[in-house]
Amino acid sequence: MSALAGDYCLAFDERRSEVPRLGLGQFLIRASLSNADFFGISPSSAYEHIEFAMLPSFAGAKTIPREQADYNLSQLISRVLMERNTPGRIGGCAETRPRLRGWEQCGHSAVWRSSMLKVVYLGRECVPAMSRRPRVQNGDKQDEQGEGQRPLSDSDLLRLIFDSATDFAIFTTDPNGITTSWNVGAERVLGYADDEIIGKSADVAFPPEEGGVSAAAEERRIALAEGRAEDERWQMKKDGTRFWASGLLMPLADRTQGFVKILRDRTAQHRAEAQLEQSEELFRVLATNIPQLVFRSKANGDRTWGSPQWSVFTGLAFADSVGFGWLDAVHPEDHDATMSAWADAPTKGEYYCEHRIRRSVDGEYRWHQTRAVPLDDAGGVALEWVGTSTDIHDLRTLKDQQKVLLAELQHRTRNLIAVVQSLARQTMRSSASLDEFAEDYESRLRALSRVQGLLARADHQPIDLRELIEGELHAHGDGSVDGGNVTIEGPATSLPAISAQSVALALHELATNAVKYGALHQPSGRLAVSWNIEHDGSKARARLEWLESGVTMPEGGPTRKGYGSELLERALPYELGAKTKIEFGSDGVRYEIVVPVTKDE
Repeated sequence: MSALAGDYCLAFDERRSEVPRLGLGQFLIRASLSNADFFGISPSSAYEHIEFAMLPSFAGAKTIPREQADYNLSQLISRVLMERNTPGRIGGCAETRPRLRGWEQCGHSAVWRSSMLKVVYLGRECVPAMSRRPRVQNGDKQDEQGEGQRPLSDSDLLRLIFDSATDFAIFTTDPNGITTSWNVGAERVLGYADDEIIGKSADVAFPPEEGGVSAAAEERRIALAEGRAEDERWQMKKDGTRFWASGLLMPLADRTQGFVKILRDRTAQHRAEAQLEQSEELFRVLATNIPQLVFRSKANGDRTWGSPQWSVFTGLAFADSVGFGWLDAVHPEDHDATMSAWADAPTKGEYYCEHRIRRSVDGEYRWHQTRAVPLDDAGGVALEWVGTSTDIHDLRTLKDQQKVLLAELQHRTRNLIAVVQSLARQTMRSSASLDEFAEDYESRLRALSRVQGLLARADHQPIDLRELIEGELHAHGDGSVDGGNVTIEGPATSLPAISAQSVALALHELATNAVKYGALHQPSGRLAVSWNIEHDGSKARARLEWLESGVTMPEGGPTRKGYGSELLERALPYELGAKTKIEFGSDGVRYEIVVPVTKDE
């Protein structure tokens, strides 16, 4: 263990034990048994270059990474204090051995004290004391071991240290990699007993897929060239299982004697790191590819990160969005609601708000639903909040339209029921028998159903007048529209949905009478339906004429008036503000109605 030669520094947590002022050997034994931190310092003129460090009392035993190998003693101890969250300030060490600023000289040792940590530095002159009984600081006074107790030899001391590090595989090899010593930790980590491996190549720990013997030789070459070789790689146990190891290979002080290797199983940490990396990559892929605007913030809405989608949508760069800069993209009228929701979020355990966010492409403020939840640590304390803003503008528009349509449906349903009830009353009043009522009522309901179908297909938009007329005539069995005894003529014209239902019922009554008594009943009869558009200022009206001819009419005209006459003469003027006129000529009926229209361009 000549690699352990040199100056040493030991750190003991003052809350756990007193720092013994003993010789180096007893000091190292106490350190290993009490799980203290100890630092190896290379023998150099500056006495501050770090050769290696084992820190089992915090974050598990580990070696200092290669890039930190040139930390000086002050920096290393400061790092220990920082990782322990220990208050205090470390004094700098001098370049020369006799003077150490901030340190208290105590014989062969130097002590540095802080509020929570006591660090003891033992110089090179303590090394010979390893073979002697330990001394205390009070001159020649003997310690508590007593006269009869045999002092430990150097080899015994080093073996105790060697075998106490059971979490580490520590072994030595000759220059060719043949094992010369093997500690208990090596047996535990690699699975070989010392009598199985000593005298044999330690290269068996390198699996073939990791380069095997050639990788081991390369590691020895680097250690000789650079004084150390550090790596993290897959290694192989005796039973063939692989484990992820953190290794440090160093030449022994006399480089012709071989190497010392310190190896630790870090499979669990490696898998945890891989899972964390995979989780972070998954989050990155999701956060940067989903259509939502993803963000991370503090509990008060102070934003720490935003996804690229946020910058693309709002036009705000990352630097302009962090903190509360993101509020610049929120509609001014929604600021209070937005921040009020953040104030309530810690209590509710979630953030929820619907607000408008400006789209940079056209400047439109679009409605977004923003949600966020806290990410807690193991103790349940929120570390940060992660959330998304989802564009719900189109959904809100559809919901608004749905409300309008529902109100319209309710209105039309009430009106339709009223029409059905009116049809029933008027038909019953004009019917001489139940059979006549049933026939006429069913016919009128079918007419009402046809116009409702037209309205539904047109999504309650204006209805084409020609389509309305042809539909009624076809429904009454006349297939000779425009070419037989029926002609239809007029410009492209549409009726408002509110007028179409009443006009359709009027056309139904006219067609029913024509089929029963008039132009569509008598072989000599003719029917001409025509219309034209009249303008009165900004208003457009259709003058529709229903003209029957070639019909033998009864003398004196109709003997009674029923629902049809009531609808044609009185209901339409009342419901639509229309103008109507009906005449019973000698050869047929003439009916004229003037109603508001929408003229097709």
